[in-house]
Amino acid sequence: MEEGEVTETVESLIEEVVDTASVEPIVEPVVEIGDQLQAIIGKSDTTYSLPAAVDTNFVHNIGFFERSDESAMSYLNGQYLTEQLLESSPTFNGEYYIKIFCELDSLKSVGAYEEYVRNLDIGMMQVADAFVEGIIQLDDQKQILLWSINYSTYEACPFASGAAVYGTLLDNYEVKNTMLLAEVSSGGDPPAWGDTNVSIEISAELEINTYWINRSGEDEGPADVIEETYATRIGATGFELDDDY
Repeated sequence: MEEGEVTETVESLIEEVVDTASVEPIVEPVVEIGDQLQAIIGKSDTTYSLPAAVDTNFVHNIGFFERSDESAMSYLNGQYLTEQLLESSPTFNGEYYIKIFCELDSLKSVGAYEEYVRNLDIGMMQVADAFVEGIIQLDDQKQILLWSINYSTYEACPFASGAAVYGTLLDNYEVKNTMLLAEVSSGGDPPAWGDTNVSIEISAELEINTYWINRSGEDEGPADVIEETYATRIGATGFELDDDY
């Protein structure tokens, strides 16, 4: 076969391959966001990058009394984000704050809150409000939605007040689960008193370390101090406690 004939044959084969080949375009999957989650995310105007710290300074800087209604959450939002809640002994109060917020906000939704306040007694919760605080971007698929609850009891003894920040893990905008990230709380019934501080740090490698400290005592005398540190990982189901904890 002459050189020219070889060239023509090769070109003919190439044309046949091009004509008959079926090349499917690469189409990125469309990520759908549920209406309720979209409404909650829409309340956020701040995005944080890694490494990130959600600590007591973060809580103190929130400024709850200066918040706008645009970032406020409803009890339906709270119930939706906490269908799966990671609980551990240093953060056992986290579920209680959510329960109180949902109860009080549901009273507001039906116009029964003022009547509730008029019948408050000592030790009963008077205020519990929740707000969206922002988003920590973990990678292209995962985010942590930050939201908070501040609370206080009827102004009498015993008393309690504080604030807690939660993180809800989103994977492709699917809610996985929620855990308490930070807390600043205090209370007492004189002469007894106590306070709790919780902080977390998230590394660029997605390692999460939680630091918990509880102090208690009486007006006269030394304080008892308990400190704990534990680790959390981000796994297939969401936030997961390390097996060693």
